[in-house]
Amino acid sequence: MGHSLGANVALEMVASGAFEGPVVLLSPSLSREDESKFPRALDVLSRILGHLPYSLMLRLIGPAMKSSLPPARREALIADLRNNDPRFLRRQVRGYLAYLDRHGSLASRLGAADVPTRIVFGERDDIGITDDERNALAEYPHVRIIEIAIAELLLDTLGSESPQ
Repeated sequence: MGHSLGANVALEMVASGAFEGPVVLLSPSLSREDESKFPRALDVLSRILGHLPYSLMLRLIGPAMKSSLPPARREALIADLRNNDPRFLRRQVRGYLAYLDRHGSLASRLGAADVPTRIVFGERDDIGITDDERNALAEYPHVRIIEIAIAELLLDTLGSESPQ
């Protein structure tokens, strides 16, 4: 199982034959077009401004993420995020986007791996999947794409008294 970039790592593990599945991929990017706009914008800006956009992002990450982090661990998590090296982040994002570009789309690569695969997206996920990728994956009976209605899931979970 992997989420976001971690989902792409899991995808490569099955595509290379290093892992024989099954896998659950949460919000993977099968192409550059699928990827969130934020890392793509950082990459474009960093071509002009070097690692500066990543340095700025690391400074703003605390206030931007404050409400989404658990209060008891908030400050420690923010401090840990700020320990990242902006130069490394720039190289990592550039390399990741180049990987997506190299393959065009990972849909057929994933399908050809022939392992049971569930690809899961949230209903308002900023990671997408193109119609062509969806159609290509529909050709593989071992691949299933699932969209979760997050609001419905939260209401259902909060409305129940015990975890199911």
